[in-house]
Amino acid sequence: MRNPPGQPAPGDKWLLQVESLGKAFGDVVALDGIELGLREGEFVAVLGPSGCGKTTLLRTVAGFERPTRGSIRLEGRDVTREPAHKRAVNTVFQRAILFPHLSVFENVAFGLRIGGLPRREIASRVHEALALVRLSGLEQRRAHEVSGGQAQRVSLARALVNRPRLLLLDEPLSSLDLKVRIEMQAELRRIHRETGTAFLYVTHDQQEAISLCDRLVVMNEGRIQQVAPPSEIYFQPASPFVAWFVGNANLLPAEAVDAASDTARRLITSDGRAFSVADSESSAMGWVVLRPEAVRIATSGSAGLPGEVTDVAFLGASTIYEVRLFGHELRVQEATDGRPRFAIGDAVSIDYDSTRSIYLPKRNQDEARAEVDEHESRIALSDRASS
Repeated sequence: MRNPPGQPAPGDKWLLQVESLGKAFGDVVALDGIELGLREGEFVAVLGPSGCGKTTLLRTVAGFERPTRGSIRLEGRDVTREPAHKRAVNTVFQRAILFPHLSVFENVAFGLRIGGLPRREIASRVHEALALVRLSGLEQRRAHEVSGGQAQRVSLARALVNRPRLLLLDEPLSSLDLKVRIEMQAELRRIHRETGTAFLYVTHDQQEAISLCDRLVVMNEGRIQQVAPPSEIYFQPASPFVAWFVGNANLLPAEAVDAASDTARRLITSDGRAFSVADSESSAMGWVVLRPEAVRIATSGSAGLPGEVTDVAFLGASTIYEVRLFGHELRVQEATDGRPRFAIGDAVSIDYDSTRSIYLPKRNQDEARAEVDEHESRIALSDRASS
């Protein structure tokens, strides 16, 4: 039996094992050979664009969808064909689904009553769950008398009150406003620490995923692209897609030509410009990956390459500049100290820290050319969507 991505340390135990999982809806392949493992007490986030298969993966693990092929194991037991109510998992959905005619207490207690637990134990466990999500004192409120953030806390309490081994969360914060969403992220981290329950969390928000999880799963077109701790995915992306999607890195098609030093290689981009990147391996074609915060912007005439500012986005603590540089749009992120230093149309100089650059070599020129075409198509779609 093949191990899921990310080998466990000696003594670790897989709580969830997903092997060769496939799911098709007619001719549409939603999941294609998914291999994934989740350790006991681990917080794993699944990140990807809309339509990548992440919610289908969650629903299949929950038992709401039956896979076309492959298997799902919980605590070593094959549950692939078991219905949802027989699996030791609970799900928190994107929007809070509460019974409008019941109080907060009765919404949380509903599953326990169905399970036939004694009244005293139900009361104890409901009060414990509401205290965990910091809703003590709101037991008698009706569903329409709580805010959106409070309603999602009720949903979380209702899932946790059953003491599942695995909690599945399908974009549970996406319908909340920004301030409440940030507060709930902190609450989820605290609840995860206090309960020790394993979390499998689906989101399309990369900042949310990076800040919450122990390991990050990046998906695209029904396949897993990379599984690793968030810092490893950010600084050591396995593919151009991962680099672009997580952190919106700059990708410049390039060819490695010779060694600049023992720890760096000189590269020539498709426009004939020379770059030097750290610790790259030899390959005919590949990508220079530059994170926006690793690129420096200065007034025209300073050391660096000449460019022109084409867009400015002030974000408070930082400013994002789009700079046209030898035929490419380069994204630059600069810490803000007062107003943005440059405006649209300004001539600037661009430099970068070569120790923070990455070279992703490709195995052959056909593969490299295909990824160049795919990346340029994504950029064109993004430009049309923002115009």
